[in-house]
Order: sequence, then C-alpha cells, then structure tokens
Amino acid sequence: MKYLIVLIFAFSSCATKYKNINLQSQSYSNTEISEELIYSYKYDVLRSAGNKKYGKKEDKYDFKIVGVKIENLTNQEIDVGKDLEFKVGDRIIHPLETKSITDKIKQPVYTHLLYGLIWVDFKPGSIDDLILPVGAPIAAYNVITASKANSNFKNEFREYSLIDKTLLPKETIFGFISYRDAEIGKLTITLK
Repeated sequence: MKYLIVLIFAFSSCATKYKNINLQSQSYSNTEISEELIYSYKYDVLRSAGNKKYGKKEDKYDFKIVGVKIENLTNQEIDVGKDLEFKVGDRIIHPLETKSITDKIKQPVYTHLLYGLIWVDFKPGSIDDLILPVGAPIAAYNVITASKANSNFKNEFREYSLIDKTLLPKETIFGFISYRDAEIGKLTITLK
C-alpha cells in the first residue's frame, strides 16, 4: 500500500511536455476585415493545444495570449509593433515583449529534485534491508521534461511573437499577441 502512495505522489505533480500550438492550423472563429487588414484571432491557444499547465500560469499572472492571423492588404510594409494599434473592447492594449511572458509562464524545474529524497525500503525489518532511491529517476525525468518543455515554449513564443515582425505588402503572418490587465473581448487591430 505504501508503494502505491509513493507512486501516486510521484506521478501526481509531474512535469508535462509542451505541445506546439501550430498557429497555421488553428481555427480562428473571430475574423475582422478593413480596407488595410484582414485579421483573425483566437484566445486560449495554450489550452486548446493541450498545454494545460501553461494555460494555468497564463491565468495566474493575468496574461492573455492570443493567436492572431493578419493579412496586409496595403502596398506598404507594416511594422506590427510600431504601426498597428491594438484594442480590446474600447481599451488600448500594449502587447508585451516575449521575455516578460516566458519569464513567468513556465513549469518549475528544480523543485522536482525533491523527488530524489524518496527512498523505499523493500525488505522492512529484515537483516539485509534493501533501501532504494526510487525518487532519483523520477526527479531526473521531471527535471529534463520540464526544462525541455520550457525551452520549447520559449522558442515557439519567440518565433511567433508579432511585436518584432514586419508585415510585407499582401503578406499574411501568424503569431502571438500577449497583453495583461484587460479582459477578454473583441480584439481590434488598426493602422495608427
């Protein structure tokens, strides 16, 4: 029975792998059309891709990460971070830099080392006790998994962050817009 308790404890708070969001294959339910832009957006992209732990961190820190598809209908280049204005409802939002998101939204890594303290006595009361460090492989697996997942999240977020992107004439791009301290609502994107 105590082995079962150890196993339940060990696997109940394990690190999880990060699943890529794949913005190109998302179904964007909200589409807006203007003379300059066609854009679509989707909230809750972390959870919809199966990244529940990252979605919980998004909620914990009051971030909103939005998957966005933008098509430039003009004949000019558009610097997303400088030339576009973003609003949620009637409130102007300022998209966050990648680092401010990836520094907060991540799985804990080194707390999993505490699993290394789990030792199990397989022959209690006998002269030749067999005490094994069953937590060491659990700790190693979780540290590696969490580190790799955080790295994958950071890389994907850095690659698809729209803040530093330039939208060429007639080009369509996919990416993330992230903001904080505003409700989820209708996203409006306009040229300044």
